[in-house]
Amino acid sequence: MHRRFFKNAGILAITQFILLLRGFIVIPLLTRYFGTINYGVWSQIGIVIGTISPIMILQTDAAIMRYLPGHAFEKQQRWFSAWLLFLLSICFIVCSLLIFFRKPIAILFFGTVQEYALYIPLAAASVAITIVLNVISNWFRVHDNAILFASIDIFRACATLTALTTMLILQKSVYELVLYSVCSEGVIAVIMILYITRKHGWKYPDFSIIKPLVKYGLPLVPAGYAMWGLNYIDRLFLVRYTDFSEIGVYGVSYSLGYMVIPLLMRPFRTMFPTSAAELYNNGKSMELQRLYEFSAGSSIVFSVPAVVGLMVLGKPILQLIATQNFVGGAPVMGFIASGYIFHVLSSYYTISLGLVHRQYLSTISIGIAFVTNFILNYVLIPRYSIIGAALATQIAFLTQLISTFWFAQKHKIFITHIGFPIKVVGSALIMGIGIYYFGVLISNVIQNIYLVLLTTIFLGIVIYAGLLHSFKILSMARVRYAFSIMKS
Repeated sequence: MHRRFFKNAGILAITQFILLLRGFIVIPLLTRYFGTINYGVWSQIGIVIGTISPIMILQTDAAIMRYLPGHAFEKQQRWFSAWLLFLLSICFIVCSLLIFFRKPIAILFFGTVQEYALYIPLAAASVAITIVLNVISNWFRVHDNAILFASIDIFRACATLTALTTMLILQKSVYELVLYSVCSEGVIAVIMILYITRKHGWKYPDFSIIKPLVKYGLPLVPAGYAMWGLNYIDRLFLVRYTDFSEIGVYGVSYSLGYMVIPLLMRPFRTMFPTSAAELYNNGKSMELQRLYEFSAGSSIVFSVPAVVGLMVLGKPILQLIATQNFVGGAPVMGFIASGYIFHVLSSYYTISLGLVHRQYLSTISIGIAFVTNFILNYVLIPRYSIIGAALATQIAFLTQLISTFWFAQKHKIFITHIGFPIKVVGSALIMGIGIYYFGVLISNVIQNIYLVLLTTIFLGIVIYAGLLHSFKILSMARVRYAFSIMKS
């Protein structure tokens, strides 16, 4: 189990690195071509898409991760077919309503109708395609097929680059970029459905699974919208108190800060729910504990120093990626990255609560975080603008982690050793102090920003690895074991 988990993590890590490179291509092109205002519009379209999704999927994706692992393959196929058809029917209903009410929805998200009502049908189509792709991704997750799971992300990245390239060549606007992206992802969805049908066939759907899926997922639907609030409600406040220029700056800094999560935490977190459910269903509590320690521990070791690095090197990174107009958003990156680390860590306790069918406690926890976020946005954004929005997000996710941890401790599916993260955070902070003073010193000697960043990052890695070794967190035996699995 652990060796397979390691291999999947390696595959996903390579995938996320490729997607990170995609981000370093897309963001500079968009910021230079669109500027702050049009980038803000493009970013706001993503908020519309993120708002619609929870009501369509009804959190049944979490339920499918809980029920499918460990069952016979044919039964899984029949349940999967029923789930897909069920979600497609919901997509049709919701998308029809969105198109009918496109003008009031445009006012809600963009502050005015104008040309923005045209984007709502595209957003509806994008959500439907995204849900289909997520359904297929979850099928691959259930079967621990990291290669096919990762291939969907790679194909979607290629679709984004294709749409962007086409738009730039034809010198089109934001609307055409969204249109081309929707068409490209639609082609990917059709191809993946045809692949699964050709490889495994199409089994007659067993709709008996829908009731348990909905029953499991419904308590989490409020959590889905609370999560929406944690992700996006700051944009609704910003659109009232600032302009699209500020939202554009916030969107770039937010995206760069969030990149820490898929690159350094997602490889260890993605396959954890299905592996944890399989071990728990088979009564292997000791293996489940070791899997938790590896997955969560690896996420902490890699992500925490990245956050500290963003806090220290935020300005030069933005100068490198975007134009000078975006540099003011540098502090946002660290706040957002640390906030999402809190969120990912809380998700481990959410999974443990789901294993004992106490998922409603996760809803309560994220509801507390949402209320915290709403109040802080109301207080901080009018005074501190995008910095206040980022700080509100960070504190809200920390609230979620604390409350979810407290709920989970009553059931003790996982045992958490607090000493480990304290050592990691301490090592990262010492590294941060070192690279800060080194950066100040070397920038007076070397004027090339690329060379300064590369040198500083390399020094930070050396300092951090040395500190982990001194704390006996990083040993050569563990490094050799990890590399042997990555090599295979």
